[in-house]
Amino acid sequence: MPKLYADENIDWEIYYSSYVDTYLHRDIRDLAQVADEMQLYSFMTAAAAHTAKPVIYEELAGEAGISAPTAKKWLSVLVSSHIISLHSPLSG
Repeated sequence: MPKLYADENIDWEIYYSSYVDTYLHRDIRDLAQVADEMQLYSFMTAAAAHTAKPVIYEELAGEAGISAPTAKKWLSVLVSSHIISLHSPLSG
């Protein structure tokens, strides 16, 4: 992505939208065997909205209209493809 930083005229919104589209259509379809790409997109949006919150698969699944086991599988795919990262809470 160095070109992205080198060119000040690149529209970031279009760039990242295209990136997500390419990621969904090419990479994830093969990794997760997703039948409905819009459900995966909804899941990714729900996961992004849950930043810095504990992972509750039932909650993510409900927001995306999928089952909790599917949410767990898809989250694992997002982690393994370095789209998201999970962190353990700090204990005091």
